[in-house]
Amino acid sequence: MPHHILKLAYRSLLKNRSFSLISLFGLAVSLAASMVIFQHYFFELSFDKNIPDSERTYRIITRLALQKWLVNFAYKTALPWWIFVLPGIIVACIAMLAISWQTNAAARLNPVLTLSINH
Repeated sequence: MPHHILKLAYRSLLKNRSFSLISLFGLAVSLAASMVIFQHYFFELSFDKNIPDSERTYRIITRLALQKWLVNFAYKTALPWWIFVLPGIIVACIAMLAISWQTNAAARLNPVLTLSINH
């Protein structure tokens, strides 16, 4: 049964190539962006883990590079991690829903009518 479903999904992907390519491209971009964001987030958290009172230390590079810029910065906010993960999950769900919908629509079609329309 799963082999049959995969075959129908593959045929649906081939039938609706432009729609499928847009969906898969969006899924790939969102997954890549979320991986880059996670890598950067964990990289930033990895500094000074073995130093006592590490929450009270910061990198000198940050202070030297951004001190003048941040002095006059009016709004300072902390962004939680889920703001970056949620769009990737939503895009993945939309892409999977669209592909599943197209596969279901293709599976429900009468093959006799489909062949007579195409030829």
